[in-house]
Amino acid sequence: MFSAAREGLRRATAHPFLVLGLWLVTLVYGGFLAWQVGHAIAHHLGPSLRAERLVKSFDLTWYEEFHDQSNGLARSFGPTITRGGPILDALETWLDGSFDRFGTPFLAALIGFALLWTFLHGGVIETLRDRSRVHRLSDYFAACAHYFGRLFVLNLFSAVYLWATYRWIAPHLFNYIKQMTRNEIVEWKVILVTFAGYKIIFILLMLGFIIFEGARIISVIGDRMNPLSSIARAAGLMGRTIVPILGLLLIVGILESLVMSVFAWLNPGGGPSALTTLILYLVATQIYLIVRWWLRMALTGGLIMLAETRHYGRPADLY
Repeated sequence: MFSAAREGLRRATAHPFLVLGLWLVTLVYGGFLAWQVGHAIAHHLGPSLRAERLVKSFDLTWYEEFHDQSNGLARSFGPTITRGGPILDALETWLDGSFDRFGTPFLAALIGFALLWTFLHGGVIETLRDRSRVHRLSDYFAACAHYFGRLFVLNLFSAVYLWATYRWIAPHLFNYIKQMTRNEIVEWKVILVTFAGYKIIFILLMLGFIIFEGARIISVIGDRMNPLSSIARAAGLMGRTIVPILGLLLIVGILESLVMSVFAWLNPGGGPSALTTLILYLVATQIYLIVRWWLRMALTGGLIMLAETRHYGRPADLY
């Protein structure tokens, strides 16, 4: 059951420079966006006494004023950046699909990273596959360019699936839940039913991720240009290897939860912190990102192993 998880972790560990390279891309891209937010905050504060007070404690009055006057990426700055807030905020955004709540610039930044990841993804799959042809950095970028077109088309199909889930299925589901619990006076029952609704959305999102990630993998290792054929084969692969896929998701999910919990615990919060504490937190944040990318590569590596087993017909101890 856990053979795919073991193989995925082994492949991710065998390519440390791939993990570090993806971390560096994230650091540069995210650092540029963070610089824009920091510049907006500094411009709003200027050389004022309020800026000195904010170093010691959070000023809710200033934050409300800044939030009302800011636009673009600066609107993403808020109290949720402390403690476990970033993780919970990202999870909420992923479940309810509110990617446009901070305006067009934030959505454009997400689309920009999605395009960047689409380009890099082909090289990632080619590197992690069993019969990899990537031996140098030039080979990696050649694979990125070669597979970009077909992965871009598959991601368009994935975007349509997400749009249907967020804008059609989710609204109808939660409207039904709202009507069903309208006259319910027991609060825990309402919470339980609402949680069940989010669980359905979570399952749909994970189902879409597995199918479309499988389609991307099949389009690379099988060298298939037809996106519909890749999606159909990925759905068939999921049906035939559901047990090892669940084992892979379970192991990676547990490790992800542990990493997120440690990161949230290390977050210094919104109060005054010593310079040493902030530096250690910055280092811990980068380690967190590296580990997250390692787990992401382990997930992809495990799915590649399952796809290769079906594609090349090699016997494997899947169960």
